Amino acid sequence: MNDKLRASRGRRHFVPDVICIGCGSTIYLEETTYANYQGEVTCIDCKTPHSILIEKGALRTNSSSPGAYDNILDILAHEVPQDILYDLGEAARDIPVASYKSCVVMCGRALQGSLLDKGLKDQDLDKMIDDARNKGVLTEEHHQQAKAVRFFRNTGAHPKNPALRVVTELQAILALQIAKEILQYIYPLRQLASQPGTDSNAK
Repeated sequence: MNDKLRASRGRRHFVPDVICIGCGSTIYLEETTYANYQGEVTCIDCKTPHSILIEKGALRTNSSSPGAYDNILDILAHEVPQDILYDLGEAARDIPVASYKSCVVMCGRALQGSLLDKGLKDQDLDKMIDDARNKGVLTEEHHQQAKAVRFFRNTGAHPKNPALRVVTELQAILALQIAKEILQYIYPLRQLASQPGTDSNAK
């Protein structure tokens, strides 16, 4: 059974890649077993299990356990770079263990990483957020949301005011949700995998 469930790191097949929300690695699946499959696959790198449903080569469901990632699993449908995905996953893992400061710091890191990826100048996050709005990377609504993530990040990372040294669970959850929604706006949805018998650039 374990051999059947093992993810292959061979050539690209006519099945979707699964992005591990635990570490951001790509889990490559071979066509024979996974073109139509419901069950569990485990990330080779970090051992995070994923319960998946693939129908006719299209990924329908990907739920990772434990449940730390439940609120951000839909980010996997977007073309988010692996390092940024890893930062968001780390933020999600911080909440169940009450590491709320770490969570908001990683949310800020994910946000800043996405702006750098989109060509914004590496500078103070506040200025980067303003530039992102001015250059059309962020809408006005997302600009305001990004400011909230920055505020939470600053509270967790280096507060100047002693009254701001506490990050609550609610603040961490909000920062995670907002950061995820901004990434979903910035990055497009992934394309469906090519089906067997269709023209494809897959090697």
